[in-house]
Amino acid sequence: MARGVKRRRVRPQRRGGGQAGDILRWLIRRCDRTYRRGNWAGSGPGRALDGVSAEAAHVRHPGEHTIAESALHMAYWKDAVTAHLTGQRWVFDPELNWRSPAPTAEGWRQARDDLATAHRRMMRALRRLTPRRLDEHVARGVSVLDLLVDIATHDTYHAAQLFVLRRLAEAAGGSTDGQAQQASSG
Repeated sequence: MARGVKRRRVRPQRRGGGQAGDILRWLIRRCDRTYRRGNWAGSGPGRALDGVSAEAAHVRHPGEHTIAESALHMAYWKDAVTAHLTGQRWVFDPELNWRSPAPTAEGWRQARDDLATAHRRMMRALRRLTPRRLDEHVARGVSVLDLLVDIATHDTYHAAQLFVLRRLAEAAGGSTDGQAQQASSG
């Protein structure tokens, strides 16, 4: 560099949207991270479900939903968020909100797959959002911003619940380790 020439610091370009764009990008990362890994309060549903055996997923304790039912419940609400974000008609259905999969290994695999697929669909819809939509109301008194904060909160709540249900299943003699279950049945 020539003497006496000032060096200009190049600042990275924002991807657009100003402060609202920054908020949207943060919310998108938060929704995915909360599901996959968790947040400062604890691990997320993805980690809570890792290694849960079919046996443990279907254990029912008095007054509680099963782990498998909770997975389907979370999938239901991720699909509700996706519907709101993509302009699809959505009506609350209490029977779909808390439904029971077949109490089998296949039922548990399908519940896990349904949740993972619902999360991927929701994340695709989130990545298509523009910052201008954050204030848009998609339901009575509910903005897009509200939906994103609330679905991350919903994941955090149910992740904690899933860990409690895992401990209860272990205490009842159910294995939460899918590998241990396979080894004992093989």
